[in-house]
Amino acid sequence: MSVQMFQRGGAIMLKTVRWSGWPLLAVVIGFIVTGYATSGRYGMGKLIDARTAMAVHKLLHLPLLVLLLVHALPAMYLAVRRWGLFAKASRIKCNPESQT
Repeated sequence: MSVQMFQRGGAIMLKTVRWSGWPLLAVVIGFIVTGYATSGRYGMGKLIDARTAMAVHKLLHLPLLVLLLVHALPAMYLAVRRWGLFAKASRIKCNPESQT
């Protein structure tokens, strides 16, 4: 039963990583564009004026942080699980006699 729940949790985390990547990409692109528009580099100042760009840029900090955490934490967990570090640690803790 716990193996099925663990596999279901992994599938949910994988879907979370995949679905959070697209909004994260949009926020990162918006963050970069508004940052360059604030400084007027690469012609981005023509798209949006500096004050509006700075206001939007400041508003994007929280969504960037939240989406980054929602995307990165499950991805790191799945990577560590794929490498087998959790399984090795649980075997060491459960069966210390079999290590000798």
